[in-house]
This record gives sequence, C-alpha cells and structure tokens, in this order.
Amino acid sequence: MSEQTNVQSLPAELLNKILSDVSGDRKGGQESIKQIRLVSKHFNNAASLFLIPEVTVCLTFESFTRLEEICAHTLISKGVRKVTVILCFYEGELANNRQLYMRESRSRLLRHCETMERMWRYKKNFYWTDGLHNWLSHMAWERCPKLNQMVNENTTQDPPAQIQKLFLRLYDMYKKRYEEQEILRQDNRHITRLVAAISSLPSLTCLNLKDFNSQRGLVSSHKQPGADQLLVEDFLDIGYSQDVLRHFDRGVRASPWCGCFETQNSASPPVEMLGELCSQLGSHGVRLKAFTLFLYPPPDMEILQLTPEQQENIKKLVSEVEYLTINLDSPPRTKQYRREEMLALGSITKPLASSPKLGYLRVDLEHDCKTSAVFYMSDLIPPDVPWP
Repeated sequence: MSEQTNVQSLPAELLNKILSDVSGDRKGGQESIKQIRLVSKHFNNAASLFLIPEVTVCLTFESFTRLEEICAHTLISKGVRKVTVILCFYEGELANNRQLYMRESRSRLLRHCETMERMWRYKKNFYWTDGLHNWLSHMAWERCPKLNQMVNENTTQDPPAQIQKLFLRLYDMYKKRYEEQEILRQDNRHITRLVAAISSLPSLTCLNLKDFNSQRGLVSSHKQPGADQLLVEDFLDIGYSQDVLRHFDRGVRASPWCGCFETQNSASPPVEMLGELCSQLGSHGVRLKAFTLFLYPPPDMEILQLTPEQQENIKKLVSEVEYLTINLDSPPRTKQYRREEMLALGSITKPLASSPKLGYLRVDLEHDCKTSAVFYMSDLIPPDVPWP
C-alpha cells in the first residue's frame, strides 16, 4: 500500500478484513493496535485479490460512487463475488409534507423508546439515564407541547425552541436526502450505473436485494450506515451532544417498501430497483449462482407487475442459479390481498425460480401475507421446471 494512502479512504469491507484480527482483546482492540508489526503485516496483505468478497450499495450518490470505484479497480474488482443492493428509500410523502414528517418522527421516537424499555440488547448501545429516559418518553407519548405544536399545527415558536430546532434540522436533512435520491433516479440513470458497475465484475456469483424495516429490527446507531448517524458538528448551533443525538437517528433513516408508521397505506417505493434492475442485468449477460430477495411488500403489490420482456431477461439472469431465497415479510394489513396483487408478485417470483439448475429454493411468506392472501403455489412458483 502506498505510504500516501489515507486509511480512511479504503473501502469499509477492506478495513474490516484487515483489522478483524487486531480488535478482539478485552480492551477494545487497544493492545492489539499497539502491535504495529502485526498491523503492518495485515495492511501488507491488502494486496490480496480476495479481501473484498462482497460489496453493499444503497440509493445514494456516495454509495454509487463507492461501488463504481471498487468495480473499476483492476485488482479489487476481481475478488468481488457478492453484491448486496439495499432497497430502502426516502419517501416523497414525508419529504414534501413537513407536518406528516413530524408525526412520523414522533412515531419513530416512540418505537425507539419502547424498544429501549423492553430489550436490554438494544438499550445497551445507547447513552441512557433516568432523566434522558423521562425526557424522550415525554416527547414520544405526546406530552411535549413544543413538539405537539409542530405535529398538530405545523407551526413553531418565534424563535423556535431548542427541541423544535432539532426536529426542523432533521426534516431538512431528510428532505435533502430525498431530493438527492430523486436526482439519482432521474431517467433511470441509477439503473444504468448499477448495471454497468455490477456487470463489469468478472467473479460475481451472488446478488442480494434486501429491504430493511428498522421499525422492527434491533438496529442500533453504531450498526447503521454512516449517513444514518447524526453527527454533532451538524447540530453545533442547537446544542445537543452526540450521546443525545443518537436517540434521534431514526428520523433520517430510509423507509422499507411497505412504508413506515404514517405511510404504511400509501408508500411508493422505487420498484425499478427490483424488476428493471434484474431485467437489465440479465440482458447484459450477468449469470448468477445464488440470488436472495428480502422484501417488505408495498401497500399495493400490483405495482410490482413485470412485463413479459422483463420476465424473460430475469430468466436469463438466474438460468444458472443453484441457490434461491425469497422472503416476503408483510406487515399487518386491514384488507386482504387481492388476486391481482398475488399475480403481480408471481411475475417476479416465477421467473426467479425458473433455473433448471436450482438445487435449493426457499420461499417465506411471513405474517399477514401467509394468512390473508388468496393464491395458489403455481401463482408464485413455476410448476413445470425440471429441477434436479
């Protein structure tokens, strides 16, 4: 590695691989880090072609640029065998409606407080005192007049109170991320960039498409991507510490395809990230050995419907797939899934499961999707494929 190389500029996967053997002691890695010779040896091993076997990308400019840099690297790109595409997105409904966003943020704060109270494994990742607990719960349970003013009246004090400034800043950050996302998606340029990067990987064998629902999972701040962590330097004029800000990072997180608390009946996810992306990868000659789809289905699954051409291209993409996992985890719904929705879902799952080499198939229909949907297995899985 060049002496001028900035360690922070290395891909996160590479740093994790390098430091994995020097961060396991009881003092948080400090003693191991002091062993300069050992560290130098691991950095020297960074020349290996296989130090980054997998790459993750989400719908942001920074993430796309990072993926393209890795794929363009003459050595590192040869070792990438798996790509994970995060499907979560910033919602226009929240970005363009400040009052709705404030209501959503309060709901997310409530879920955070409830999870902290019930699960020590989650709580231990945050700074926590009785006073802080009471303050957060006061806001989450609608007992903070200053926050309620923003939620119920869409107004603030003049000038805004400290907590109002915090939520206004969170809203501005969320809206900015949504606007950047939409610029990235304009004219499907994000699909073009993804296909160009992924199809250039010579050793690619596995593609994962994953949707995350932070309403449910024990997702703590320190495990979130960098963009999901609130940095104190962005809030210096407001006055909250890093420990306090970490309790509000849900306010700037992207949403799953099923929407969040206030948008669960109206979410409009970027469906091109599923059907069109897979279709174009297939038409560009990508042939996978393994494929995983983990999705929280949108409120109206009919928008997932693929064209016959897209389905044929997806069959090409998975024509050599041996391992296939499809997990559809639906949140509770007040209405039953319509037959048209299940057929639209089948337009995705049937071509995915069409590989004649398929040796492992797993289809999970979680929660309400299992009990309220009216469908036949032949709607979701091709019945006439000669699997081994």
